[in-house]
Amino acid sequence: MALPCKASAKATSRLDAASTIPIGELREYSFSIGWFDSAPAGFSRRLLGVNGHSPGPTIRGNYGDLLRVHVTNHIQTGDNTSIHWHGLHQRGTPWEDGPEQVTQCPIVYGATYTYEFQLLNAGTHWYHSHHGEQLVDGLWGVLIVNKEKEVWRHLYEDELTITLADHYLATGQQIKNWFFSSGHLDLISSAAQATLINGEGTYPCEYARLLGLPCQQKPVAPTVFKVRAGAAYRIRVICASSARTYDFSIDNHTLEVI
Repeated sequence: MALPCKASAKATSRLDAASTIPIGELREYSFSIGWFDSAPAGFSRRLLGVNGHSPGPTIRGNYGDLLRVHVTNHIQTGDNTSIHWHGLHQRGTPWEDGPEQVTQCPIVYGATYTYEFQLLNAGTHWYHSHHGEQLVDGLWGVLIVNKEKEVWRHLYEDELTITLADHYLATGQQIKNWFFSSGHLDLISSAAQATLINGEGTYPCEYARLLGLPCQQKPVAPTVFKVRAGAAYRIRVICASSARTYDFSIDNHTLEVI
């Protein structure tokens, strides 16, 4: 049961205690959160995403930039939502961290909340919903903060971003019900049916039809990254999984963590 929540006034200046680092460029985004139909692994199901996409738009900025994200809740089922900025310490702006009922009131249906904070943690990050099971349903995206002088920049010529996410026939709510059901009578499995690489994957339609679920078989080619032979690449790997863990490797290549 949700606790009573009354929005309180934010600091007079959102950044008055954040840092002494000069503010760089303004990076501004508008997020409309809602359900949409999609089939990233071949079987049709509803996904929850940003502006009709899952993953949501990639946010990219430089160290010291000001990030401003207007998040409007258009979730057709009337659910609350909030966004957590995973990996960012929110020094001086803890109220922008995202967990509802902890650092903020939830964003109710029809409302808009504007997150605004300085990007003070360089590196590979991501954002995701911090309400219920919405991460399972696809509400997440990539957030990258570049630093002007990258310590390891001399080691690589270019970079790639690879996201790994578990994907289910069932919705997050159905999976939760399965876990809390004494007899698991709804026959919803908690096992992921596919792994999405940068939002795409595959699952045989014949298996989905055995469960009575609609499936549109589509030709799904393996995710391909074009690289130049002999070149060194920085690979930003993000595990956006809700339950699965992954071992990441590339055949016949040595990876160095930086």
